[in-house]
Amino acid sequence: MPARRTIPAAPVRRLLFAIDPAQRPEDVIDGAIAVCRYFRTQLELLHAHISPREMMAESAHGIPETAMRPVLEAAERHVAQQADAVRSAVARVCRRRRIAFVDSGAAAPSGCAVIWHEEEGLRSTSVALRGRLADLILAAQPSEQSMPSASLDAALRETGRAVIVLPRPSAAFDPSVAVIAWNGSREAARAVTAALPLLHRANAVHVVATGRYMRDFPSAQDLVAYLARHEIDARARRIDASDDAAAGAILTAADGLGAGLIVMGAYSRTRLSEVILGGVTRRVLLRSPVPVLMAH
Repeated sequence: MPARRTIPAAPVRRLLFAIDPAQRPEDVIDGAIAVCRYFRTQLELLHAHISPREMMAESAHGIPETAMRPVLEAAERHVAQQADAVRSAVARVCRRRRIAFVDSGAAAPSGCAVIWHEEEGLRSTSVALRGRLADLILAAQPSEQSMPSASLDAALRETGRAVIVLPRPSAAFDPSVAVIAWNGSREAARAVTAALPLLHRANAVHVVATGRYMRDFPSAQDLVAYLARHEIDARARRIDASDDAAAGAILTAADGLGAGLIVMGAYSRTRLSEVILGGVTRRVLLRSPVPVLMAH
């Protein structure tokens, strides 16, 4: 196997991961720490929650303040306890993985570190705003029983940044073999550009193409030539599969090639079509056993 390339690529200095209190931190933080260590950078861990006071102010019209006060105080205690529980769980994972864990605003050590940032507001709104100044956004894989979360949707559609979706549970990040799921779309092109720092360091890069191309779309061979200009040696592979079977074909090819990372565009269809028809994006998100780098 050839040695890893040492060609410098655009550095990744800031990772953002918004944690969902409904998910066990132990299932999602290990993988994020592995990505942090891969890039030798810092991971901002965002915990956003809605203010109970603001939420109740909208629904308390006509209710006496004396009646609302105990309810508000109980809600504020619950939010604080939940934040403390999540923070403590993350701190335990960081101690086990021997990585620095500091609060936002504190002096962070050089090298890898997890920085805890807590703020009020919708998690999806926080991700949409803070994500615009992140180099990469990390997200946990949705469950089979649910739609992708609003914060994942915001990360993909509202930030202009690529998102690495980590399988659950996940403790490692090894993109030494990368598969690019190529359909010639704008979204796929953006994903490839965002993945260049990873592709430069990969030992093997495979371009997997499925379905029919429109005549004017760049082909898999066109992408191979583009990557060659970046001194990335890639190989193209065509798979015959209908649009409905594309997700399964991509995952099967990635498994057969020993991929540790899949690179693909997200949501080439409209939002409504993705909800009704499922779409390749959602199917890959739900089923991939390896991290998926996506861009919209």
